[in-house]
Amino acid sequence: MRQFKLLLAAIALLCAMPCFGKQINLRGKWEHKKKSIPIGLPMDASIEEANRELIVNFHEDLDDVCVIVTSSTGEVIYNEKVQTRDITFLIVPLDYQSMGMVQITDGYNNIYGEFVNN
Repeated sequence: MRQFKLLLAAIALLCAMPCFGKQINLRGKWEHKKKSIPIGLPMDASIEEANRELIVNFHEDLDDVCVIVTSSTGEVIYNEKVQTRDITFLIVPLDYQSMGMVQITDGYNNIYGEFVNN
């Protein structure tokens, strides 16, 4: 009986863990406002293949940033100003877009990355 409970607990934990999507290689330069030595970019992005969603995670408060997602033909799919002090992540549904580009900017700094949504 104890083994059965452990097995059920393990299955419940596996179901509750988020599925990590395919990482998007972000390029560009972002000047940090803090005086500490930053490691990497203050955000990351990934494609959740099961739901066809683009997920952008903000690791620190960047004030207001603009997130622009374009299709492979250059059509703007998503263009929104985000207040990163209020939210830590952003989810953009991609629907039927198979390829495109994400750009994150605050007017001074610019980060971009291409994605493929299989």
